[in-house]
Amino acid sequence: MRSPTGVIDGLAAAVPDNVWLKAPVSDDTGQITWEDITWRQLSRAVNAMAHWIDANFDPASSKAEPIAYMGINDIRYPIVMFAALKTGHASLLTSPRNSQEGHLSLLSRTTCKKFLFTKEFQGQVDDLTAKAGEVKALRVPEIEELLDARSEDKAYPSQCGTEMEDQDIAIILHSSGTTGLPRPIWIKAGVFGVIDKLLEMPAPEGRRNSHDEFLGTRLSLIMMPFFHAFGINMLARSIYHQGPLVLLPAGRPPTAQFLMEAIAKTKPSSLVCAASMLEELCNTPHGLETISTLDSVLYGGAPLARAVGDKVTKVTMLINGMGSTEAFYEVNYIPADPADWDYFEWNPLAGLVVEPVDGNPRQGELVIKRTPDGKWTFVFHNFPELDEWRTKDLFELHPAKPALWRYIGRVDDVIVLSNAEKLNPVSFEKVLEGDPRVGGAIVVGSGRFQTGLMIEPHDADEAGRDPDGFIDELWPVIEEANAQYPSHARVWREMVLLATPEKPFKRAGKGSVLRRATCELYAEEIEGLYARQAALDGPEVDGVDGVGGTESIKAVVGEAVRSALRGQKDGLSDEANIFTLGADSLQVLQLSQVLGRKFRNIGSTEVFRMIYENPSIERLTTAIAEVSTSTSSSNTPQRVVVSREEKMSAMIHRYTRDLQKKKKGIAINGTTSSLPTSQGTTVILTGSTGSLGSYLLHQLIISPSIVHIYALNRTSDAPERQERSFQARGLDPAGLSSSGHPKVTFLAADLSQDRFGLDPAVYTQLLSETNLLIHNAWPVNFNSPLESFEPAVAGTRKIVDFASEAVHHPHVVFISSVASVLNYPAVRPLENSSGDEDSTLLLIPEEFEPDNSLPIRQGYGESKHVASSVLDKAARVAGLRATVLRAGQLAGPVEGGGVWGRQEWLPSLIATSKTLGKIPRSLGPQNDDLDWLPVDLAAQAVLDISQSRLEDKQGASSSNGSTGLECYNLVNPQIGKWSDMVGAVQGFYAREGGDKASAIEVVELVEWLAALEAVGADLGEGGAELVKQYPALKLLDFFQGMAAGEDGDVSKVRFVTDGAVGRSQTMRGLKAVDEEMMGRWLESWGF
Repeated sequence: MRSPTGVIDGLAAAVPDNVWLKAPVSDDTGQITWEDITWRQLSRAVNAMAHWIDANFDPASSKAEPIAYMGINDIRYPIVMFAALKTGHASLLTSPRNSQEGHLSLLSRTTCKKFLFTKEFQGQVDDLTAKAGEVKALRVPEIEELLDARSEDKAYPSQCGTEMEDQDIAIILHSSGTTGLPRPIWIKAGVFGVIDKLLEMPAPEGRRNSHDEFLGTRLSLIMMPFFHAFGINMLARSIYHQGPLVLLPAGRPPTAQFLMEAIAKTKPSSLVCAASMLEELCNTPHGLETISTLDSVLYGGAPLARAVGDKVTKVTMLINGMGSTEAFYEVNYIPADPADWDYFEWNPLAGLVVEPVDGNPRQGELVIKRTPDGKWTFVFHNFPELDEWRTKDLFELHPAKPALWRYIGRVDDVIVLSNAEKLNPVSFEKVLEGDPRVGGAIVVGSGRFQTGLMIEPHDADEAGRDPDGFIDELWPVIEEANAQYPSHARVWREMVLLATPEKPFKRAGKGSVLRRATCELYAEEIEGLYARQAALDGPEVDGVDGVGGTESIKAVVGEAVRSALRGQKDGLSDEANIFTLGADSLQVLQLSQVLGRKFRNIGSTEVFRMIYENPSIERLTTAIAEVSTSTSSSNTPQRVVVSREEKMSAMIHRYTRDLQKKKKGIAINGTTSSLPTSQGTTVILTGSTGSLGSYLLHQLIISPSIVHIYALNRTSDAPERQERSFQARGLDPAGLSSSGHPKVTFLAADLSQDRFGLDPAVYTQLLSETNLLIHNAWPVNFNSPLESFEPAVAGTRKIVDFASEAVHHPHVVFISSVASVLNYPAVRPLENSSGDEDSTLLLIPEEFEPDNSLPIRQGYGESKHVASSVLDKAARVAGLRATVLRAGQLAGPVEGGGVWGRQEWLPSLIATSKTLGKIPRSLGPQNDDLDWLPVDLAAQAVLDISQSRLEDKQGASSSNGSTGLECYNLVNPQIGKWSDMVGAVQGFYAREGGDKASAIEVVELVEWLAALEAVGADLGEGGAELVKQYPALKLLDFFQGMAAGEDGDVSKVRFVTDGAVGRSQTMRGLKAVDEEMMGRWLESWGF
């Protein structure tokens, strides 16, 4: 096979000025730019390094001895690696994160006596060589010396030549050390031979191997270190396929913000990174927009959060990489459906099969079998004596696609943290279980940012009387277990959980702890453990409050940093950059939380940011001292904050910028008419299985003018869920049966995808039949930011595209929310006064306003405004006919057997009030006048208005062919009073429960809220049970917001409903919510 050094020299001769790699360069101001490194420069640098090795080590020494190298992640890794090959040596690439014992073990097991390093690791290497005996350690030249164009270009006669044998040792990598000491893994030259030929590997017709995307000549930004197999894969790509790489600065923390800057400056076609970085990037403002500039993203190292992967696949190709140090890359196909991004479909030519585990045909271990020609398998070059390689990786079969497998964990219980760090908990647990006070121990943390520990005391009753004291006594044993592991595997004091006598660990018949079953048993406690740690920023121990002077601050910072970076502390100077020494994200988090508790006036969140901006003891001390001693923030640089209005504006622009093109499409198709055809009206309804959706579907089914309904929902089990929803609401499910009533067709759809993710033939049928589209589907999460609703906004734009392409240009009815205008009093104070005796009553009109300040400060309301804005511009620019219905509080039904959902705010308030024995006299000045609309009547009103709009004459169109967008307030025009509801509640419980229930006291809202806050002050271990008794605790922020308006400074609002009343017979017949309705709801809740 072709030797990598031979390929490099050949390219240096043939295309000397072509770019091999873009290397980061920092100027005097700290600004980062990227410098092109050519094949000529790489070849010269490798030759120079080879001559340097001969000059500093005896050239006659045994070529069987490797040369170890440890450095910051820059181009010297490949330079040293290829220079070692030229001199006849393999290079041992040892991770800077290894403990001293790990380094010594690797040197011993590989009989390595030569150790090269970069200056950043001088102290660590000095300590290492003092214990390593005969090892000779030398600091390598700086990059500038190796790339110096003025130096003599002196060729080096390569010992490996232009061809290598498959069994020649190319490099030595090592295992992660999660099971103890790292184990050396000899990588043979044949592995590089497979990479060289990999693009020739066949795939079925119409399919592509995943490596076809990332092997090739396009620019790729990589974030994997060169001492990792993933990094070596990408390095080999750059050599054998001339795919140039972009590196990030070794001394700069790999934050999402800096990654975005690097992508903007270097403009790569693809990104290769760990799952945790991709998650951070997606959760950073404009991160997804940055990802959208890439042709593809390859991630690996750990599973990726489903929500993140779903976002990424909407903007670029997402490739799930799988492999190991021994087996390198496990070849799979690019998914036929991008929605299956987290599943693998293996190429059988690489010998990849999944063998069932424990007789379960739907779960299995990935096994690599030797193939007759061995052409596409990596692992058997490294282990020629084997005929199969058991990866110990567990996979689960796709529920509907028998060729797809999703990774679910490791056979050997290795825990994979969310930042791709790995650890095997077994040895750790055995140390704990060797102590007589411990009955069992389980390390947890899969998919988390850090580890946690569950301990089952031998005497659980005694330990339970003083759990902190028990953990303190046991802490030396935990520290002993911690000492044998790398930093990322260590357990913190705050992350220890004790089992209770009531819930002993689950065990097998032979007495061993059943890990999965026990973790499921303690799932709630584990969640609480991580939740408390995330919220922890108060003082744990007595520390400096930031007023003891710079020297005392420096002492605290230095101690904390050296404690967090235990493996590097002997060589850690006050000026050293902790990231160049290998500090990882977990160590930064631990350090920030420790210092946040020491410096209580700053807190861990701010310290976390400070560490990244000041990554040395000296600089971090200065930064903390400046903040700690400052009495004013006037000298503190202000970070740029993008306003919510700007965020909304950017999202609106993103989904409307090409609407002019769509206008032309409508004009070509002719009319903007969406009048019912002579055969009746065909409706698409999105989101049919929820509360309003179910009543909407029921109204459409019983309406004689509707001939067919296509119900679009996210999942394929919608028919079953719909039937259960109908039954729960007392609606006749017979109308859902295709045999009993062929009016409804359920389709599993993703509105944000092209063609809604439907089969092309189905989508074409919808285009030809649909007259009316009621868009009701929307995620409901009042705590999520605007960015999390972007897929829903994208779906609204896809609906616009559908309406423009459809034969009848269907009318679009969007179910919006009053939350999209609830900031009206702040933006339009008393502009639209009612003119009556209540001078503070502000009227919100039935018209759409594009003002981005109008939505309530909440992602849900903002997203509804953004979606309405998309429809508004589509109406004005592209001729769309649309109606926005701003729904207010939808109350429980007044007909049939339905129930107002118990998880909503009013039922939660009632249940909590009953338990507290108190009910608020007022809901705040904005909420005492009740314009609640029963949900079943709201559905009737939606259909009334939709049909009325559908029947509008369209002769009065504007010059652009559009009659525009109309907006109506879907609230009750008849106003009820909260005081009446309070009396109804008191009367109901007096009748139901005698003297005890009649004791429900009417109190002011602030008093009711104070009582609730007192209950929730310390949920502790009984938190789940408390929330059941006081469900309003889950909505505490919501009720606090109600109370915030009690000072009377905020104008009352009233929604104008004249237009809705004019178009809807149901709206005209409404009556105010009253005691009778409340009695009905109380009866149905059964509290």
